Amino acid sequence: GMAANRVEGSWLLFGELGMHRNTPVMPLESEDFIRAEGWQERNRVLGVLGVEYNGFSNTLLSFEVDNIYTRGDISNLGIERHQTSFGTRMYWTGWNERVQFLSVFNKLANDQGYLTRLSVDYDWSDNWKFGLLWVDYSADRKSFYSAFRNNDMLQLNARFSFQN
Repeated sequence: GMAANRVEGSWLLFGELGMHRNTPVMPLESEDFIRAEGWQERNRVLGVLGVEYNGFSNTLLSFEVDNIYTRGDISNLGIERHQTSFGTRMYWTGWNERVQFLSVFNKLANDQGYLTRLSVDYDWSDNWKFGLLWVDYSADRKSFYSAFRNNDMLQLNARFSFQN
């Protein structure tokens, strides 16, 4: 594989390209998912192009597009030859880095759904930290990921450290 990065002022442009040889490919057809002989193997080329921007105070914004190209015969796998997904992220810190906010959105390949994650963490003191986390899974009933669609989560947490 190979990777390249370029920084221009507040911008980071990045890309990666790699090949996985004889990789088991998860079929999207449910009847092919459980096979005694395992999943079929194919050579796959994986790539990502992305951009990050940190020109705002205490804020990082990023966007990336991912693609998986599957080589060989895919007719019985129920997948597209090109599987494209994308993700966005926003990270912000404030109040002398005592508050952190993270927002992530990922659209899964093959229109299989999306994942949204929001979290806020507050460092109240050296010992006490509080947080809020919300995760939303969304998938169509025909999607392989539909089993996860009702696993949305809202979590409040408090952490105490005995070390200073």
